[in-house]
Amino acid sequence: MDTNSGGAYEPLATVQAALRKIAKVGNVSIDYRIFVSGILEKNIELSSDLDINAQSITIEGLGENPTLKGTGSTSVITVSTSKPVTFKNVKITGGNATSGGGIYIDDGAHVTLDSGTVITGNYA
Repeated sequence: MDTNSGGAYEPLATVQAALRKIAKVGNVSIDYRIFVSGILEKNIELSSDLDINAQSITIEGLGENPTLKGTGSTSVITVSTSKPVTFKNVKITGGNATSGGGIYIDDGAHVTLDSGTVITGNYA
């Protein structure tokens, strides 16, 4: 379990840990930003089951080569929450699924790919 606060000086280890923290102690009137750096090798699930307490979520890359890399056995990212989700300045790669190799977007989900976002090297 990641016990860091999630602040600039105590970052969380994974995007999923940040999402769990927002679900637990978030505020529905706040637009949250999750910053990633380097290559994160883990699939990410923004699901309706998570009950994300936020107005919106932005996952934004910082530094050189911010990459969300899947395990090659499912979609890198699954979005099924009704909260708006934006990806900015990240590379999404390594997904392999029947539908949505890079990002699987469920009915009712709202996803924006902002500047600098590249989806490559995925299979569906």
